Amino acid sequence: MASAFDSIERMPVWQRLVAWLVIAAAIGAVWYFLFYVDAVDVRDGAEQGLAKAAAELDRLEKKKANFLEEQRQHEEREAKFRETMEVLPMNASTVDNLMATFQQKARQVGLSFDRWENGTEQRQEFYARLPIKVESSGTWAQAGEFFRQVSELRQIVSVENISLLGTDRRDADEEHPGLQVVFEAATYRFLSEEERSSAATSAAPSRRERKGAGK
Repeated sequence: MASAFDSIERMPVWQRLVAWLVIAAAIGAVWYFLFYVDAVDVRDGAEQGLAKAAAELDRLEKKKANFLEEQRQHEEREAKFRETMEVLPMNASTVDNLMATFQQKARQVGLSFDRWENGTEQRQEFYARLPIKVESSGTWAQAGEFFRQVSELRQIVSVENISLLGTDRRDADEEHPGLQVVFEAATYRFLSEEERSSAATSAAPSRRERKGAGK
């Protein structure tokens, strides 16, 4: 190695410059291929990894935002469904609940329920009407206040066929004549999926029979 450097030292100046440039270029080429290219590849790989990670993070953020929006919409639908169930329940116990409410309202205003009778449930395509015939006694003021409070119930209730008949009964202060108040109240409920399917199945043969009779 020393003799090689000695040989270079004995060369003319311009040859020594060329020799040192060749040596420097060789060293640079070795460094480039052994270290720099690998470093560039590592950097490029790291940048690509960062880009993929950023894209994945963005995808997850959008997915999270969509999930939160769907969750919010689901909660809104659940809240609306609960509100609807308060207005139009699905179970047949709504009649019992309605009568309990009626009796409570009647006691509050002083109206007396003498008797009541459940009517036949009347089913439509998506809902059923549950009628009740009620006979009660009280005064004009008590009956009016009772019907006013009934009209403010959240649950859908209709009151029809009201009959007001005077009686000999008077209230304690004997200022208001007694009344016999007879009316038909009805509440409503949603039909369950099973009930709707059963109704559709039973209605299908009837339609086919009518079609066959028309031939």
